Amino acid sequence: GTVKARLRARVGAERAGRVAAIPHREGSRARRGETLLLLDPSTAETQLEVAKRDLEAASAAAGSARAAATLARQQHERTASLFKSGLVSQGEMDLSKSRLESAEAELSGAEARDQRARSAIRLAQDELDHMRVLAPFDGIVSQRMVEVGEPVVPGQPVLEVVSLDRLFVSAPLDEIDIGRVRERLPARVTLDPYRGRVWQGVVTRVSPVVNDVREQNRTLEVEVEMMPDPTAPLPKPGTSADVEIILDKRDGVMRVPTNAVIEGKQ
Repeated sequence: GTVKARLRARVGAERAGRVAAIPHREGSRARRGETLLLLDPSTAETQLEVAKRDLEAASAAAGSARAAATLARQQHERTASLFKSGLVSQGEMDLSKSRLESAEAELSGAEARDQRARSAIRLAQDELDHMRVLAPFDGIVSQRMVEVGEPVVPGQPVLEVVSLDRLFVSAPLDEIDIGRVRERLPARVTLDPYRGRVWQGVVTRVSPVVNDVREQNRTLEVEVEMMPDPTAPLPKPGTSADVEIILDKRDGVMRVPTNAVIEGKQ
């Protein structure tokens, strides 16, 4: 089979733009949330600055409208008190009420414009944040697809990140052995570059479907999780591997070489 990484992702930008910087090179380790690639942020920064100025103007207008509404309310309350005493006419009372309603409507509109300006800032900040491509998990930058100065579009892969913390071997199993293999069976893994070194593993997945693309060689895909071994070299994804799945274990028995057994199991 082949050594594979459980976490392997090709990441891309969510916005279109021109690549301004790539802090990580191939082979460098990146922590989750670190910037892997930066797009030119000049336009997004300008949009954010404009949104901030619009918010300042909207906030000032809302403050002025709030003061005008407070004054209109106070004047209306005085007019209402005088109206009860018969010192002002119905027309003056109606005019006072109309001014209060107009001031309150103006305040409501000003507050709505203030909230809209705040939302515009959040959108502009979000646009600026999306100028950065972040590492989705701790891992190694295994491949770069772009260089500084190149334009990118949303969804275009720009970098590949691989985590070496959780490795497994994907291997084809002949259909004749399907009935004997199940999940959670122990296994031993050996790698071609490290002769004599054995990694312990466990079967974590047995495919529910037989691969019959090549009808003369029907196989079932089996995944074996490799247990971390701090004393062993760190396997590299893509390495060829051999897997032995342990179906049974018995202690205190004689071991006989296969070539010593003849027909009739003698």
